[in-house]
Amino acid sequence: MSSKEAVRQGLIRAGITVREKSKPHGRPAQPRFGKRVQSGQEVDFKAEQRVIEMIVGMQIEGLGLRAIARCLTQLKVPTKCQGRSWHPEMVRRIMKKNQ
Repeated sequence: MSSKEAVRQGLIRAGITVREKSKPHGRPAQPRFGKRVQSGQEVDFKAEQRVIEMIVGMQIEGLGLRAIARCLTQLKVPTKCQGRSWHPEMVRRIMKKNQ
């Protein structure tokens, strides 16, 4: 038994509730790209929606994930975490959620 599982079993024996394995805990840290929270509701974020349209357009033109990420970084398109450069995995996740 791993130490993580041993701690989990110890908590259960002590009567402390733990979440189910492989289940998320609580709310996500931030809304997904293209959305924002306004008055407690998740709504479309128009500026990021335009970026998603750009990404889809570049994909249709045949650009790969790395090329799209490099292009967005060179154009200084802001990421959700302002100031960070674009990464191919970020582009892949955005394309996957917006298909």
